[in-house]
Formats: sequence, structure tokens, C-alpha cells
Amino acid sequence: SGMENRSISRFATLSRSMNSFFLWYVNRIAEEHKIYITYSGGDDLFIVGHWLDVTEASFDIQKYFNNYTGNPYITISGGLAVNHHKYPIYQYAKAAENAEKMAKQLRDNNDGKTIKNAITLFDKRTFQWNKTTGLLNKVSLFSKFLIPQKDHLAIDEQVLPKTFFYRLLALARRFNEAGALVLPKAAYLISRIHFGKNNIKDQLRVKEVIMNVNKDEWQLTEIA
Repeated sequence: SGMENRSISRFATLSRSMNSFFLWYVNRIAEEHKIYITYSGGDDLFIVGHWLDVTEASFDIQKYFNNYTGNPYITISGGLAVNHHKYPIYQYAKAAENAEKMAKQLRDNNDGKTIKNAITLFDKRTFQWNKTTGLLNKVSLFSKFLIPQKDHLAIDEQVLPKTFFYRLLALARRFNEAGALVLPKAAYLISRIHFGKNNIKDQLRVKEVIMNVNKDEWQLTEIA
């Protein structure tokens, strides 16, 4: 709660404001994405759609929510569950609820206090919203080494080996799950990259992404 002077009227005003945001403003956001709002009201929201549309909508909802409240102490958390499109909708709801609980239970690595104000992506990867910029920067960097096709992005094999992102994902998961030393394999992966036409700064950024031992950075790399 970000309210210093608490009273019934203030809580009622806050409740109406939250209800207004989740009933009306979220619908405006949904118009920009191909998502279906299954439920929205009070301070709760359940949306269904393609994983990328739902992810992008989640980032927008958090951004607009911050602008709407203007109060850094009033925060929002969420969870994204991914499965086959024929997966039962009630099971999606349970999986998303579990992911949301993980976000609300996120704790500070230093003092162990509950942070909340977080998002859980792909069922189990939880991070604070303030790390969103770092995540999107990595996605933007990786996309510079891809070639747009009709319905997907393809690896530019003149620069990267075809298996580059699969190997990078495997390294990230190994580091995140076991804390294993991955730098020798990371160095080998870099040696397979044939940089040429790409910007020197982008080349250095890719090397920095791979050659590090920072757990937070590897978590963002895996999600990206």
C-alpha cells in the first residue's frame, strides 16, 4: 500500500480507481494486441492469446499502470503460462495463477525480503519489472543477427552458426539451474561466430552477453 493517511473513503477511492483501470484502460491496451480478456475487474486480470502477444501486452499493462497510479508503492505482479493451444482453459488459469504466485513471492537476494512487483514468464522465470529494459535490450541485440522471413526470423548463417541460439539457451539453462562453470563452452561458442558485416559495437555486446558469470544476466539471456 502506498497510502500514508488511510481511511475507508481513501480505500474506496483506490478500489474504484483500480476497478476503472482493469475494466476500461486494459481494454484499450488489448486493442493493440491480439489477446482475449477472459476476466478483468477489481485488481485482477486474466488474458489469453499467443505467448508473444500476451508478453507484450503484459509489459504495456505494467507501464500504463505505473503511469496511471503515479505511485511507486502501488505495484502489479503477473504470471505467464505457455502450453498447446488445445490445452484446457481452466488449466491455463491454474498455471497462470501459480506463475503469478511465484512473482508475488519473489525475494531480495540480499535481505530475503519479499519484493513482489515482478513478472513470471514461461511458467517459472521470475524477475522484477525494472529488469525489463535489460531483457528487451538483449532481444533487440539478438534480432540484429536475424533475417526477417515471411512468418519468422531466421539466423543469418553468414554470421552465426545455425545452432547458435540453441547452444546459448543450453548454456544459460546450465548456468541458471546448476551454477555450472560455462565459460569454456561460452568461449568455444564465440569462436564459432564469423563476424563480418555487423557493427563492431554489436559484436562486443554479444561477446559480453556470453562471457560473464553474472546470474541475473544469464537469467535474462535465457528468457531473451
